[in-house]
Amino acid sequence: MARVREMSSRTSRTHCGTPTVTSFKLKMKSFVRLSVCDVLGREIATLVSDRLLANSYQVRWDAGNFPSGVYLSRLQIDNMPKVIKLVLMK
Repeated sequence: MARVREMSSRTSRTHCGTPTVTSFKLKMKSFVRLSVCDVLGREIATLVSDRLLANSYQVRWDAGNFPSGVYLSRLQIDNMPKVIKLVLMK
């Protein structure tokens, strides 16, 4: 059975004090892992790591303690990853 998934990031460029919001929709119950990595691929924050019910979700990443730079938001739904580039400017 095919699972339809959608992912978007409301902001790909975030300014100090403005959290980045990642939105995604699940059509059926799925295991979801949402993390933020640096440009070398090292995971610096895990925002979600759980089995979620079919629904729409919005997850915030408050990057206040991180330096300016490029980061990667990695959403994995049942072993199917999607990556969005984030630019943090302070």
